[in-house]
Amino acid sequence: MGNMLGGGSSNQPEKLFGVKVNSSELGHPLTWAMGCVKTNQLLFWVDGFTASKQSSKKGGGGGKGGGKGDGSYLYSADVIAGLCAGPISGIGDVWTGQSWLGSPTANESYTIAGPSYTYTPTNAAALTNDYGVTPVSTYSASYNDYSAPSATTVANTTSIPFKKVAYGTTLTAGTYSVSPAGVYNYSPADVGKTVQMSYGFLLTTINQQENDLIPSGLTISVGSTYAFEADLGVVYAGTGSNSGNALTRVVGTPTAIGTY
Repeated sequence: MGNMLGGGSSNQPEKLFGVKVNSSELGHPLTWAMGCVKTNQLLFWVDGFTASKQSSKKGGGGGKGGGKGDGSYLYSADVIAGLCAGPISGIGDVWTGQSWLGSPTANESYTIAGPSYTYTPTNAAALTNDYGVTPVSTYSASYNDYSAPSATTVANTTSIPFKKVAYGTTLTAGTYSVSPAGVYNYSPADVGKTVQMSYGFLLTTINQQENDLIPSGLTISVGSTYAFEADLGVVYAGTGSNSGNALTRVVGTPTAIGTY
């Protein structure tokens, strides 16, 4: 990237694939993340940069960008960016300025028991990042120090994290796995231990659309990729005279043209 950005002393920002950038990542140290940390992205590749003008809003309130009374712009692009040395467990919140796409976190406890030795978290269906499993372990002991007037009691709660292994691996003591459905799996060797699971989940609603030909059975199933939540409408596609016209949603079995 160093050659692509140029090596001159000009203070003017250069362009990379049509996007203005002010520095090269060549020679920068690679971030090494330990635990859950904030880090900036290192831009490697950009393509498909677009700027969509948003409709201006009249009345009170203020905003930035877009010029006087011209509304604002929504910018988007396809990018390849680096975060840190891998591998990583997952990505939590994504920040841009003072805004972010949040990934809520949760902690749940479970005492490992048979016959399944599994636990389904409350947000299993939306689970995206596993942040680890730690067993709760307490200890207490009294010690008589030399010349001490009385015994000293030492007590604390500590834990050694379980080791995560790939789902489907035979589990041994101190290991666990998480299924694609978000279910935690434990070894029978750890029966009776109380563990705490930490994970992140998303409640983001994803809008999805698809183009279909109405089959002879007059029924189309949707939502195969994501769990269906709500209907956002049906319109005619193609290039005919009805292209873009919305169909009318009805209760019960549709009997008229243009209804569903």
